[in-house]
Amino acid sequence: MILRQLQTFVQVYETGSMVQCAKQLFISQPAVSQQIKKLETELNADLFFHCKGRIIPTEYGHAFYPYAKRALSELETGQEVLRQKLTAKHLLHVHVFFYSAESAMIRLVSSFCKQNPGIPIRLQKSKPPKQFHTAAFEENALYFADEQWIEGTGLHFYKLYDAQLLCIMQPDCPLASKQCLQPEDLAQEAVYLPRTPNATLRPVFDRLAEQLPREQQRLSDSFCDSIMNISTFGGVCIAPDYLFNASGLTAVPFLSGFRFPVGFAYTGRLTTPMKRFLLAAREHFTSDQEF
Repeated sequence: MILRQLQTFVQVYETGSMVQCAKQLFISQPAVSQQIKKLETELNADLFFHCKGRIIPTEYGHAFYPYAKRALSELETGQEVLRQKLTAKHLLHVHVFFYSAESAMIRLVSSFCKQNPGIPIRLQKSKPPKQFHTAAFEENALYFADEQWIEGTGLHFYKLYDAQLLCIMQPDCPLASKQCLQPEDLAQEAVYLPRTPNATLRPVFDRLAEQLPREQQRLSDSFCDSIMNISTFGGVCIAPDYLFNASGLTAVPFLSGFRFPVGFAYTGRLTTPMKRFLLAAREHFTSDQEF
């Protein structure tokens, strides 16, 4: 008994016609008759009989149908499970943590998928694990991060470029005409500061918090919240350049000498899709910098 025989039997049973069965299975009518005959021989039972040009199931055909139908359904389920597992094996996960550049990643992934439709990617916004070690990270996955963030974790790091800080503000802000800003230049503005900056940026924001009067400081849960507050209430915020998307705002470099490596962390070996994505990401970020 083979799969084609079961498919042919079910189609003949459901359509009541060898002609319709042949059309649906894209085979000839004689091939349908041959498959049914082989199945009947193997089962040692007549499954159909002819009556006035119609194909009618026998009692054996009626008894066999639900089992044949179920077998085909189980095979389809098995094929789908296998397909999903094979897809998951080749699926590239790109993780963006809360402090990272989700909007920048969306642009990157969208551009990459258009140029590489055969590489499935899932962009995920994730919470950083409490303990940074390789066991907390999955294989075939990339994690957008700065280099200091992964020190001592056992993770590998692929550098994209050296990021810098920007002072983001509304276009009519007096500071928008400056070429570069220092902490002392912010004395007249409300400054949004993140509550929990990552280790790389913490010294910068600790210094700002010490230099700025408390009444100028506005705490926010994330860089994205700071940028949204600027759009609504004015003021300025300091954020990495990969977070700036020029949505009605402007930006000026802040602490021009301060740079930090940004890229993707990963565990295990790099697969071919990962290598292609990393090369595309490096080109995207190095060509997308306006400052």
